[in-house]
Amino acid sequence: MGKIDARKVMNGTFGTVRINGLEYGNIQKIESKINFEREDIQFSGSLGKDSKMIATTGSGSMSFKKVNSRNQLMNIASLVSGKDFKMTLILTLDDPDAEGRESFSIEAWTDDFDLFNFEIGSTVEENISFGFNPQSIIPLDSVVA
Repeated sequence: MGKIDARKVMNGTFGTVRINGLEYGNIQKIESKINFEREDIQFSGSLGKDSKMIATTGSGSMSFKKVNSRNQLMNIASLVSGKDFKMTLILTLDDPDAEGRESFSIEAWTDDFDLFNFEIGSTVEENISFGFNPQSIIPLDSVVA
């Protein structure tokens, strides 16, 4: 790959999150990952084990600076009506120094969220944990350097 120009390293300051079309400027951190469920495979005459992927799951979490009640209200409205809250997440990293932008669309659901929290002498952060089917991922943009 050769020497890498440090300016090309992606800066998280330029990350954005949209939930159902609304940009959340108060996002502080997001993580999403794909988990592989595997089953050990061993064949006759071999002491070595291999592995077969049998399923995948997606999970993630988001942290926000508290500026409004939007996170609670969107989840509570679904909860009260007996419906599962589903959300379309558009995750984007668009550093102007980088060789392009990276973004994904994910159809997700809420696993849990902070209803209420605070600590004296500190700014308030809220957290949402979510899950998704990895087959719902749509790559929108990718960085090819």
